[in-house]
Amino acid sequence: MINLQLGITNPWYKANFENLFNRSGMITKHKAWEFEFCRYSHDLVKVKFLWKVHTDHAGPSVELCLFGYGAELMIYDTRHWDYKNDCWEVHKD
Repeated sequence: MINLQLGITNPWYKANFENLFNRSGMITKHKAWEFEFCRYSHDLVKVKFLWKVHTDHAGPSVELCLFGYGAELMIYDTRHWDYKNDCWEVHKD
């Protein structure tokens, strides 16, 4: 996993989260995308890049926050990782 994050947080915030906009869709059979715009009262400034591999819902995400509002774009795998067999879980339908 790669996790790069830089931010300034308001230590006096009162916990408040509000999802303002959310859209998602499928790219391929196992790959999906999601865009979300939210209100985070505690993030004054935040830039985050995350890339998860060999874990549940692996894939990249980018998050940008400014003065309590944030946008995040994610591309992820819809499958779960089988840690015992070191591969994607296979479900028989």
